[in-house]
Amino acid sequence: MNETNKYLRVLNIFEDGLGQQFRNHPVLRAFDALPDSAVIDILLQKRYLSQGFTSPHEDVLPHLGSPDARDTIFWILEEEQKPRPHPQLLDEDLKTMGVSLTVIPEETSCTREIRNSLHQMLRKAEDTYLLQERSPQQYDSYALAFLRVFGEVLVGEEYARLCPELERRFGLTEERSVFYWPHYRHDKKTQPLGQGNEEGNHGESLGKVLAKLVAQMPPFTVSRFTAAAYGMLNGYSLRLEFYDQFLPRQEH
Repeated sequence: MNETNKYLRVLNIFEDGLGQQFRNHPVLRAFDALPDSAVIDILLQKRYLSQGFTSPHEDVLPHLGSPDARDTIFWILEEEQKPRPHPQLLDEDLKTMGVSLTVIPEETSCTREIRNSLHQMLRKAEDTYLLQERSPQQYDSYALAFLRVFGEVLVGEEYARLCPELERRFGLTEERSVFYWPHYRHDKKTQPLGQGNEEGNHGESLGKVLAKLVAQMPPFTVSRFTAAAYGMLNGYSLRLEFYDQFLPRQEH
């Protein structure tokens, strides 16, 4: 096994470990036992995150050095407008489920802080990797790993739990869904990091570019691993924080 493949294998194991820990979050584990009102509360808070989903992608775009990375982010931004803007598709699914959007609960302080942290973590990485004149591939690796884990891989893990429940409780079948089920299909991780080849899968597209960036870094350097791993961990921590707010208070 060459040096690049070793790093990718370690990163893949690390990413899978984050996915496993996320799946074991108490809220996700008990999702099928939650009352409908609690499920709707979670969906409406997630709606605030979804409405700003493309914002971090737009944040990183001017700072990416890799043409492949820029092309992939451009493609994802375009995909988020098809066949209509995705926040609109999300609301269509909620209406199909019978969820009223006339009076929506306010965004919680936790959800708002997560949205703010999205930008802060990317700006901090920009300072670390670009202003300190480190390798541009390090920033690209951090940003793509962050967006892949936060915006794709862990969303796939969420929807693996949510979608069957939305069908069982609210009749949102895969055929009727225009947001949740399609996002589950194009977000879920289906192959090891860098090996995915499923057309239209956002996470796999980011993973292929990330693998290429890791291969371009100088061999036998810790930076080949740490920038991407740090991005993965930060993306994971924000998804975890979102669900922590729904734990019973004594579990916080």
